[in-house]
Order: sequence, then structure tokens, then C-alpha cells
Amino acid sequence: MKRVVVFLGILALAVALAWAGDKENSEKPEKAEKAEDTKKVEKEADGEMSEDLKWITTETGLKYVDLVEGDGEEIVAGNVVNMHYTLWLVGEDGKKGKRIQSSKDSNQPFKTSIPGRLIQAWNEGVPGMKQGGTRLLLSPPELAYGPRGMGGMIPPNATLFFEIECLEIIK
Repeated sequence: MKRVVVFLGILALAVALAWAGDKENSEKPEKAEKAEDTKKVEKEADGEMSEDLKWITTETGLKYVDLVEGDGEEIVAGNVVNMHYTLWLVGEDGKKGKRIQSSKDSNQPFKTSIPGRLIQAWNEGVPGMKQGGTRLLLSPPELAYGPRGMGGMIPPNATLFFEIECLEIIK
């Protein structure tokens, strides 16, 4: 538990430092603009990674797609997992914008339980992944930090873009 608290503290500090001084992105966008942003991010991801990405949209508005399906076991509720992730903000232009953090920078996988003390996008978007798989998540603000943002690191009403790699499922 201490490791998770320390990790979250480091994450908060890193995001705050990365975000400092960039006040333009902290304005609250309109809902209609958010829907358009989601389409633009999907289009950019398609162009960068594959023309054939088929995003799945859940009832809550989370979008996800598996870049690599993985050949191991499937993550289910109650699992503890080791994962690598990279987080980007979605820019005002709707494209994958400012890179916030990546566990790959320190080569220290993120260990967490599913579901856990995570944003709703992760609790909803990680189950069903397979060990060895890589998934993209496009999280609307309501499934992330919403109107509060996160301590100056993530602005209010930010759409988040994650790349998540399941390294290991620990039972």
C-alpha cells in the first residue's frame, strides 16, 4: 500500500511540474467540443498506428481498442496486475497532446488491483485485457478527474489518452 501511495505522490508531482505554466489548457471546454475532440483523437490514433483500428465505446463514453491482443490470461475483477502506461492530455485541437507521464521512463511497472483506487476509466477499461496485450483508452472527463482536475497537473474537464500494456497478472 505504501508503494501505491508513494507512486501516486510522485505521479502528482511529475504531472504538476509538467503542467506548470501552461494555463491555456485549463479553460473548461464545451461538451460539444469534447465530442469533436474524441473524434479527432481517434482519427489521429488511426493515422499513427493503423488504418484499421476499431474503437469500442462503452455506455459511459469510454473508448478503447486493443493494439495487441495478448496471448495470456484475461484480466478479471480481483486480479492484481503489473502494467506499463503512458498518459497524454488531449489537446485543444483534439489530438493526442501533451505527454504527462510514462512508467516506461523509469522502467518501473505500475502494480494495482482491478478494480482499485484508480480513475473509473481504468476500472472499466482494463478488465478484459489479456496478459501481453496493449490497449488504448480514451477517457472522457467524467471517467477521469472531471471538473476538479488533479492538483494543477491535469486541468478541469480534461480528456485523457492512455496506452496501457499488461505485463503480468498476479493472482
